[in-house]
Amino acid sequence: TTLAIGVGAPMLAPPYGRAADGEFFFYSPQVGTGNLSQLKQAADHFLRDSETSLSFQPFARFEDLQREFGTHRPAFLVVPDWIAMDHCLGEELRPLARPVRDGRVFDRRALVAASEASSATDIDGGSIAATVPAAGRGSGSETLARFRREHPDVRVIPVPKDIDALLAVGFGQVDGAFVSMTQFELLAAVNPALTGSLHEIGYSIATPFPAVYATQYADAGVLATLKKALEGGGHTESGQKIARLLGYDGWQPVSEHEPPIAAGRCGGDAEARP
Repeated sequence: TTLAIGVGAPMLAPPYGRAADGEFFFYSPQVGTGNLSQLKQAADHFLRDSETSLSFQPFARFEDLQREFGTHRPAFLVVPDWIAMDHCLGEELRPLARPVRDGRVFDRRALVAASEASSATDIDGGSIAATVPAAGRGSGSETLARFRREHPDVRVIPVPKDIDALLAVGFGQVDGAFVSMTQFELLAAVNPALTGSLHEIGYSIATPFPAVYATQYADAGVLATLKKALEGGGHTESGQKIARLLGYDGWQPVSEHEPPIAAGRCGGDAEARP
């Protein structure tokens, strides 16, 4: 079962030639499909300002990014940690920078429902909406998997984006939604009437904002150039525009001591390993 609210045809960037410095793939369930065209324009501008010829390609659905990964072998990715850990995109993903919002590099994912529900037990026998992939090893998906074990009679309906899940619960199509609380706050700011009757009822977990990763296909020189650009992104017009579109204040460099996410950590059946 899928939900119709807010879900249009999947957006995949138009066919493109291989850029000299490689491709830069992007997927985040926190970014609405309607913003992807604006995001691509802003990111292309930022990458030109950074003196790289990377081609930025946003995806509305993770499944599309996963399918294209093996063919195009992108040099850089933006994906949530809980997806990167579970799907083994390449031999390793080395984090370069994470977004910052209000001084935080962590978001929270939680179960929200209408005010009539005071706990998850109150929606037993009903349904919740959640972004897919809906189960895995990362912190956000592990929490959702725990919810499914503890409430097996609640149907989990997959949607591409957090905004779709929020609209679905706001309009009463489902009884709850497992979503980013940052996205909840952003929707509440523009549509308080829709979110006014919704509140958090549990299963809260801190999750890092989607990081910028270098893959094994990244050229060392381009990697250094992009990392420097990300560190100064909050001080450039094009970098600030990307941050505004994503709801962030800027990017924080990741410590060089933080280990990469390696394919071997996901076992021998990695789905997207090229």
